[in-house]
Amino acid sequence: MLNEPQKNHFNKLYHGEMGLAKTIWLYAAIINCCLIGFFLIPFNDVIEVALLFFILAYNLIVMSGIWAASEKYKGKYLWIALSKCLLILSYFVWAIGAFTAINWFLIL
Repeated sequence: MLNEPQKNHFNKLYHGEMGLAKTIWLYAAIINCCLIGFFLIPFNDVIEVALLFFILAYNLIVMSGIWAASEKYKGKYLWIALSKCLLILSYFVWAIGAFTAINWFLIL
């Protein structure tokens, strides 16, 4: 215990140490809605592209955390299956966002 390095918040999230429900509802749902809400504010194109890249990077951490948390989850199998179905859909949405970000970046 004494030699164990301290993990920061994103490292715990990435490794699924926050719990399945907290990772999905807090980090994937609530914080993502707040981050996506920034697109309602008119920024210049450079800031919007940077924001989109930040959201994509954040979502990679969250999606990895959901997968790791679902592997550690000891409750009903239904929640594990639903979280992995959510992840499959999230990967497709993430890919669309990545292609959009690359397109915006190339237009700049």
